[in-house]
Amino acid sequence: MQVFALFVRFITIVSALSVINACSSDSSSSKPMTLDEAYELLSTYSELNTNLASLDDNATIPFEVGPLIENGDNNGLINIDQTLTSSSPDVNLDVCGVGTSPTVREAVICTIESGPGNTDLTKIGKSNHGRDLLAARVGNPLGTKVMIITQQHGNEPAATEAAMTILGELSKESSTDSENPVNALDILFIIRANPDGGEPTPECTESLPVGKRSSGTCAFSRTSVDSEAGGTYIANSEDGFFGVVGHGYNLNRYHFAGLNDAIRPVEVQAMVAASLAFKPEYVLDLHGDTFKTDCELDLSTLIPNAVLGSLPTIECLASELPDTKLRSFSPFAYSELAPRRTVSRALSSRLLAKIETETDGTVGRFSQIQSGTGAANGGTASEGYEEIGSLAAGWETRNFGPAFRPDIVLVSAGEAVPSNNTYLIDPEFIVEQIRLNEVALRTALSSISEFINTPPNTEESFCDYPLPNGNYGTLPTELWGEDGIDELGLIPMHPAIGVPLSISGDCPGDNVL
Repeated sequence: MQVFALFVRFITIVSALSVINACSSDSSSSKPMTLDEAYELLSTYSELNTNLASLDDNATIPFEVGPLIENGDNNGLINIDQTLTSSSPDVNLDVCGVGTSPTVREAVICTIESGPGNTDLTKIGKSNHGRDLLAARVGNPLGTKVMIITQQHGNEPAATEAAMTILGELSKESSTDSENPVNALDILFIIRANPDGGEPTPECTESLPVGKRSSGTCAFSRTSVDSEAGGTYIANSEDGFFGVVGHGYNLNRYHFAGLNDAIRPVEVQAMVAASLAFKPEYVLDLHGDTFKTDCELDLSTLIPNAVLGSLPTIECLASELPDTKLRSFSPFAYSELAPRRTVSRALSSRLLAKIETETDGTVGRFSQIQSGTGAANGGTASEGYEEIGSLAAGWETRNFGPAFRPDIVLVSAGEAVPSNNTYLIDPEFIVEQIRLNEVALRTALSSISEFINTPPNTEESFCDYPLPNGNYGTLPTELWGEDGIDELGLIPMHPAIGVPLSISGDCPGDNVL
């Protein structure tokens, strides 16, 4: 049955690719993919479990699958019940107690002094609603350690499907071929790090009524599913809260691998604990978000809103929209200190060069953006793993259509604006996004394998695009109220960090502003 399930999944994807190719070659005579057909490309949690087990049964090289965290006799992959070593970050002694020697499991709990967040040691390794975080480990146990995270934003699913394809390929790699990454790398895949928020089935697509807390056990949303997140619905319980209050946490804002701030979501506690025990040299964090484009902002016009979810008021100095195909792939290049910066930018360059030949859109270096006062990185996303010596990398591929992020609840003057709090995938892009993630994963793993024996001594053709200061799309008024924008256009955003206004280096896609 397991093999049959994999075969059905393969046939579904091939059929979908045929639909997309037919649409692109003859749009007048072919129907575009429907939302239901797009959903068929995505795996439920149960299917992921089944298909991982099938890969394990048929692997020809060292291959382990199961829960990410070892809890009792559950055959978990990573043991976090070990004393935090001296090479790990210092724990918060005000919380843990002076003179204590906490385990890794205890250390991620010790970051929480007050307010919401998981403090139950037995839940580490599970989602808020009790699903095990799934994982696979493949390759050489003595090799360079790489940790790959997919779908911590639940409605960014393509990297999970791509990772399953790559795992299938790796499980059959020849151990006698010296160029295969499995011979040089010890790779830990965290598959769908947000199990509750990432369930791609209609019955798990949750609508959150205005002013109400989440009560469901699953959704298809950016955040986790946790009705206690942030305390109350229309007021943040404390400074620094990231997510949708009363609905769930934005997991990507709590990766305090240095244990220097509260790691509230139980899912991130598991990811950080795994990193402290596994000690990866590379962390690849895979995302899929909106189109991103660039404009030069008139900062004198900035009037930021004070609550998460609402847009700032700001104008672009450049009046014309970019006459270009919109950006489809953006790798992260976090590291700023040599020699790590050289490796990070060389890896980014290789990804850019490869994807530039694989897409009709443009590519560029990723930089975080923020709306109003929310969502600035500040060391809380995957670059937080730099604090424990890992090189953080990854990428965004486009996942959504032109409507801009209605999964974020808009709050205006302390009142919630009606929203269905759900963002569905765009059928037009999902097949391409899965394919681009597959290409990028193969390129990243082969490059990291090569860097072991031949470290890069230059940043190769790394280029630094202007930061993405805007999104090209719409803000539907039925979701965003009076702040909505129904006409397709450039939506300026407040930059989270500095604004370089010129392109440096030999950047692909030279028609980007």
